[in-house]
Amino acid sequence: MQARAADLKIDTTHFKAQPGRPRKSCALVTAPPRSISASISAPQEELVTEPRPDCDKPEAGRSRRPRLAIASDERFAEIISISASWVGVLDHLGYSRRSEKVIAQARARAQDLGLSTAHFHKTWTDDELVTAVASATSWRGVARDLGLAATGGRQLRILKQRVEELRLDVSHFTGTRRWPRRQLDQAIEHSGTWDAVTKSLGVANISQNRTTIRRHADKLGITTDHLDPMEEAPRPEPAHLQHLREAALTIAASWFTLRGFAPSIPLDTRPYDLLVDMRGPVHRVQVKTCMAGSGDVTIAYRLAGTTKGALVPYRASDVDQFFILDGDLAIYLIPIAAVEGRLRISLRKYRRYCVGSARSLIE
Repeated sequence: MQARAADLKIDTTHFKAQPGRPRKSCALVTAPPRSISASISAPQEELVTEPRPDCDKPEAGRSRRPRLAIASDERFAEIISISASWVGVLDHLGYSRRSEKVIAQARARAQDLGLSTAHFHKTWTDDELVTAVASATSWRGVARDLGLAATGGRQLRILKQRVEELRLDVSHFTGTRRWPRRQLDQAIEHSGTWDAVTKSLGVANISQNRTTIRRHADKLGITTDHLDPMEEAPRPEPAHLQHLREAALTIAASWFTLRGFAPSIPLDTRPYDLLVDMRGPVHRVQVKTCMAGSGDVTIAYRLAGTTKGALVPYRASDVDQFFILDGDLAIYLIPIAAVEGRLRISLRKYRRYCVGSARSLIE
């Protein structure tokens, strides 16, 4: 280009050379030189360039690193500390364009350097935060004292991060509890039972409170191994014999099942209550109950559709065995051959057919 300018007699004395940068030249294919007047009057011809092989390559030693690398780690940390947002960081770094890509680079560098950005967009000072933490009993209380939305998840995360960085004590926070952590620590440490813990905390000694205290202790990582079990296993409601008739069929089926026999219940109305496969013959079993211990039991039935009709005794063609539960939950298994044709029997006379007891079910 210098040769072309010389041919055209153009003054280039006002040009300033850039120090430290070697000049590179590209071969130019130009038209024959003409006079200045002809050059001015005629339209300019397009310059056809033939670049050298290394003309478009970056110079040795030049880096294409992002602008973020221009600032040293110390300077970058200072910029983070005095800025209130990522846009402010880019402004301090001299960026005119604030793309998400550049912000992501700045955020990644801050994370690599372990720099805190909890102060970005905050409307409170560290002194105000210290005062709020000391007077509040929960994180939401801190947010309210600082004039923030107590339900803002992002604000609460920023508060917690800054509190951790300032190493502020939050052991007095109760959250959903009615007592601070240090009081819970002392109550559990100086108590030997959960009852003593509830008394020390001034709450009613009921199961709900003991469960709540234990849940909070587990959440806070407080050891409770030295405390006695919270309470004995809950005792079920006492059994009532008036439900014996409804329970008898289930007890009978369980009794046969536990002995390896397969009981089944008929789907339609039959003279028997169970069909029991006793590894070969299938027995038809009628289940009966007696409210009194070794008392009288009816082993007959009424005709279908009647409630006050005459009793009809069972026959061998109807059932094979009677499974009888008396008021003491003694179990009798009486074959039909021993009582066929009878309407009522006294269990005292059939003690030899007693095969066990389900007494433990009501104790």
